[in-house]
Amino acid sequence: MSTKKVHKAWAFATAAVVVPCVTVMPTAAATMPFTDIKNSGSEVELYKAVNELYSQGIVFGTTSTTFSPYQNLT
Repeated sequence: MSTKKVHKAWAFATAAVVVPCVTVMPTAAATMPFTDIKNSGSEVELYKAVNELYSQGIVFGTTSTTFSPYQNLT
């Protein structure tokens, strides 16, 4: 096998292993848009938890500005 073919084979094999392991990282932290959760009083822990999950793209609101934390899940 020629050197060029060996290099291509190694490049392909490396890409096949590395590409599935790469995750997309946001370029900037997402600002939580929800106005129905306050970062004060009894909702501080809720705010922190929702903010972390929202910034990771795990949870979304019921609208673009509400999270509706006290509604039942369906």
